[in-house]
Amino acid sequence: MWLGAEDDEAAPGPLPQRGQPSEMASWDAWWVASAISMSKPYPSEGWWVEHVGRSQEWTTYRQWAEWIASSAERHYAHGVSCAVAWLHCHVDAGAFTPVRDGDGVLIPPADQEAYRAYSI
Repeated sequence: MWLGAEDDEAAPGPLPQRGQPSEMASWDAWWVASAISMSKPYPSEGWWVEHVGRSQEWTTYRQWAEWIASSAERHYAHGVSCAVAWLHCHVDAGAFTPVRDGDGVLIPPADQEAYRAYSI
């Protein structure tokens, strides 16, 4: 559960907000979850500001590195990105195609594009 927390506790995801999520918070989580699921390196400050905003508390480099090193965390992040895309009625069916195979290995970009084309 990345998006909300009980009472006034911090949410456990990469963007430790408090309380129930807003629509903007769910989009912020989508950007972060998508990047983690694709094993992207820790984003620059500019990326954080563009996609999440300067006022948001960001996850640390160390935590990010742990998430992208774990196939379970990357799979979970892909699930988060799909769930948030569904929540917002994402019209790009390609957003729901897999990015990793059953062993957690990144699917080659050409194959990802073929899956996206097939799913539309």
